[in-house]
Amino acid sequence: MEYQLETYALLKFVDESVLALNPHVTDAEFELIPISILEKEFSGLFGLPRLFHSQRSVRFPNGDQCSQEFYTLLQMSPYFEMEWIGRGYAVVLRSKRSFELKPDAYGKLPTDLKEFTPFQENVRKIVRAMRLSGGGDVESSVIFQVDRSLAFVFMTSFGAKTQRGGKCFDPSDKVVTLFSRLYKGAFSDDWDFSLALENFESAITHYDLRVSFILYITSLECIFNQGRDQIAHTVSRHAALILAADAAEFDLKYLSIKKLYHKRSGLVHGSKTQVTKEDLESTREIVRKCILHCIECGLDKAALFLDLNRLGIT
Repeated sequence: MEYQLETYALLKFVDESVLALNPHVTDAEFELIPISILEKEFSGLFGLPRLFHSQRSVRFPNGDQCSQEFYTLLQMSPYFEMEWIGRGYAVVLRSKRSFELKPDAYGKLPTDLKEFTPFQENVRKIVRAMRLSGGGDVESSVIFQVDRSLAFVFMTSFGAKTQRGGKCFDPSDKVVTLFSRLYKGAFSDDWDFSLALENFESAITHYDLRVSFILYITSLECIFNQGRDQIAHTVSRHAALILAADAAEFDLKYLSIKKLYHKRSGLVHGSKTQVTKEDLESTREIVRKCILHCIECGLDKAALFLDLNRLGIT
């Protein structure tokens, strides 16, 4: 029989502008799913039986609607993003395949894991390239498959489920070009760089602002720190050298990064330091741009340290 399999990743902190990336991704495409269709086809993901009939509905600003019960469950779900209410739709990555599937020796149709794992890896690559190119807090909250032959949702893989808000991905022409290059390129497997990248991505999806902030600064340490002495100075100086256009801007960047570093030190050493959303967003941008610099220059940690140390600004 013909087996129609669709694999989806439900995304957060993206809107319709992400459709501009479709020409640049392979084996998947971004789609907008109205909330009414989300309920009709995937209500089980949110705890509502597929054939449930409601007496009440909720209408969205764009004219779409769903049942009161689905709306309530939607807001309680870790997959949910509040902006869906204003937009009236969710954004997904979808991969669709049709192929012949033969029953096994017992007359049952086997589930092919080979269709699921490559999609997960592709989603990871796409989300990573989006985070680095656009500076947003893009998340893949859940990945699931739908057997269209049986109208059945199965094989769910849970991703990030942070409840706090995030910055929406904003693909300008420059961002789309950078996304394409990052998505198609290979990342270095250097120990320090890969650890910096993992800290960066973990910081984006953590539910606690303080932990996210600590992870961002730790990412900078993975990139720049070479020893136990003058860590705050080294990290602040080298990050400022990458970010600043001239000596005057360097001084400002150096002081602001050092202030953020000392705030992190206070947090991990018992101080009840408050981390603001502005702290988090500015630190994320610092780390993002430093990681992009590492990708561009292609130097390992030791070579990068020597390269930045040769510069005259101190």
